Amino acid sequence: MHIYIGLLSCLVCICAGQNYSNWDYSDQGANWVTKFKLCAGTKQSPIDIKAPTCDEGLNNSITFTNYDKTGSSKFTFENNGHSLVLKAPGPDAKVTLGSLGTFNFHQLHFHWGKDDTKGSEHLHDGKVFPAEMHLVHINSKYSTFQEAQQNADGLAVFGVFIKVGQAENTAFNFLSSSPSLIYEGTKVNVTQFAINTLLPTDQTIFYRYKGSLTSPTCDEIVTWTVFDQPISLSASQLAQFRIVKDNHNKTLVDNFRVVQNLNNRTITYWSEEKCGSGAVALGASIFSALFSLLLFALL
Repeated sequence: MHIYIGLLSCLVCICAGQNYSNWDYSDQGANWVTKFKLCAGTKQSPIDIKAPTCDEGLNNSITFTNYDKTGSSKFTFENNGHSLVLKAPGPDAKVTLGSLGTFNFHQLHFHWGKDDTKGSEHLHDGKVFPAEMHLVHINSKYSTFQEAQQNADGLAVFGVFIKVGQAENTAFNFLSSSPSLIYEGTKVNVTQFAINTLLPTDQTIFYRYKGSLTSPTCDEIVTWTVFDQPISLSASQLAQFRIVKDNHNKTLVDNFRVVQNLNNRTITYWSEEKCGSGAVALGASIFSALFSLLLFALL
């Protein structure tokens, strides 16, 4: 009897695993709701980032730890059938988001289009980019991704827009390994590096909102931080994404989900120029000047 129950449990797990992997980007996620009920939630990602609200509480709210350390172990770069994923076994890179807590680096991956006219998941006031990088972090309160997946504060993800640049971005030299990652499940080891070399040089302007995973099972457990400044990859580097195959052995392109409804969520942001003391002083001076002109006109 115990053996039977054990076999039945294994069968359920196997079926669940097959169901989980049985999705693709053929329609940019429009049909996911038929298989994954959470994908029909009210706090889904990605979104079009527009009309954000200044939040002074976001000033100096991001603290990186060990992002500038190389570590002693090689990274793993793999094709999981849906994206190219980079996993770093060490050092213990983490980020603290003010009162939201500390989140440990888990992995980073990419979304891209079949050409440079599309590819990013988030939009910036309607603007789309050729690709987007996501850096996924697990709340330090939880020991595994699966545990974090059960909690609303489980993950913190950084979104980084990618545009086409003239020169190659040497921080992304690991993309040259993609010819070895043509098929789902293939992986290679790449020389470790400091993760902060992948980030935009200006990290002071960013957007924040509560959302979800952008792939099944679309759990609404993510605190999103999307940087305003994009990074650049050369055309040849972007082409490295477009040679690999997906979980159906088809060319893996357009692996992005369409933007979702905001549903009354608030998008906040921080920018010293637009939200800080300088912006307040400028606003006050403009008001003072206008008030003076009005008094002069009345005299």
